Amino acid sequence: METLKYIISTISGGVLLELALFFYPDFKKLFNSKVVAKNLINKHSDSIIKAADELFGKIFSLAKEDFKLFTKYNNDTDEMNKIYVLYLFASFWASLGILKQESNFIHIARIKKGERLLNFVTTYESKKNRILERSFQRAIGESIIIESSSGLKKKTLYDFTNEYNSENSNLKKIFNPLERSLFSTSDKTHRQKILLFGIIILALLDFLDKNHKVVRKRQTYKNKLSAKTKDELEFRVFKHYLPFVKKATKYY
Repeated sequence: METLKYIISTISGGVLLELALFFYPDFKKLFNSKVVAKNLINKHSDSIIKAADELFGKIFSLAKEDFKLFTKYNNDTDEMNKIYVLYLFASFWASLGILKQESNFIHIARIKKGERLLNFVTTYESKKNRILERSFQRAIGESIIIESSSGLKKKTLYDFTNEYNSENSNLKKIFNPLERSLFSTSDKTHRQKILLFGIIILALLDFLDKNHKVVRKRQTYKNKLSAKTKDELEFRVFKHYLPFVKKATKYY
């Protein structure tokens, strides 16, 4: 009997949905837009998660060594590592840039997960949270996006390195603001800006990959955060921009 009730309710629910879609065009439009939003997020989530994970992992490593790569830079031995760090920042911004180009961020705002993803974008692009001007961040991300037969994708590290080292390339000019920012980490105040940016990325990781099925759970670097940065995370980042993030104190 219970099975029969379930079957009837399932069929009835399906019929009611079909009737609603048929008789109410606005409902159909809303329903379809939500399906599009869900599909877009599902399509791009893995790429965003993996890029965010790699970038946060590198920021964590840099923080652990007090940004030694840049504060005690050796051009003969550290050049490739520097290029790799530049690529990881670009890869993260590019992953979200591809989503923006394919959706213009309009469709994904139709569902809660999409709306909250855009909250993260707003957070890391806001004047007090970003490490570069918004235009620089976007340009760096867009510089490694290329078209392919399957759609937009990112340049490989190999191709990026070759182009970056090419005399005829414009990449060094595009990445110069990011390079200057990283080489300014001898200034502890500036270093804290990058560490704060990293915490936003970590929170994004936990949001998109809640059960850590795509990448492993990452630890934070609380001991590297100044009291001022912890206050900024608590009162500005998590209470103002990302109030939906639960148990935010674990990040600071």
